[in-house]
Amino acid sequence: KAQAEFKFEKSSQDLGVVKQGTDTLWTEFKFTNVGSEPLEITMVKTSCDCTLAEWPKSAIAPGKAASIRGGFKIEGKSG
Repeated sequence: KAQAEFKFEKSSQDLGVVKQGTDTLWTEFKFTNVGSEPLEITMVKTSCDCTLAEWPKSAIAPGKAASIRGGFKIEGKSG
């Protein structure tokens, strides 16, 4: 059965010690479509309103790599 399947290089990111600020910290989660069909990501859910996600809006062909950007809003937060 043909299907798309993706494999992430990592599934978490330690942002270290964060100083309070007004920006958003971003990191990338790189992945490869290891399946036999194009991979289309239609939605990415984050765990709370302090996290953001950006993802490819076009299909990723088999064998090709892409990334999902994860953001953490640091305004009013520290530690």
